[in-house]
Amino acid sequence: MTEQDTWREWSKHVLLELERLNAGQDDIKRELQGMRGGMAKVVVLDEQVKDIKAWQNKVKEVCSTTQLSEMRCKVHKLDEFKTRAITIFAVIQLAVTIALAAIGIG
Repeated sequence: MTEQDTWREWSKHVLLELERLNAGQDDIKRELQGMRGGMAKVVVLDEQVKDIKAWQNKVKEVCSTTQLSEMRCKVHKLDEFKTRAITIFAVIQLAVTIALAAIGIG
């Protein structure tokens, strides 16, 4: 084997190694890009969490969780009362209309 053949073999080896290293570097770049995207999502989520915590603190200043639960129950009871009142009113109005029709006033 001559010196030129040895150099040719060595240059092929060096070239293959450079290509392998370049491919590894490209893989690292892609992985880093993915991590940057993930970090951007984390930053957005962090901001959203901060906003929610600020809103929660404002709500706590107005009323507690227990008070909110009690208000919810009261609103539900008021809705039921409204439904019953409207139904009773409609039934009474129908009964009066039938009574007036029976008497002959209507």
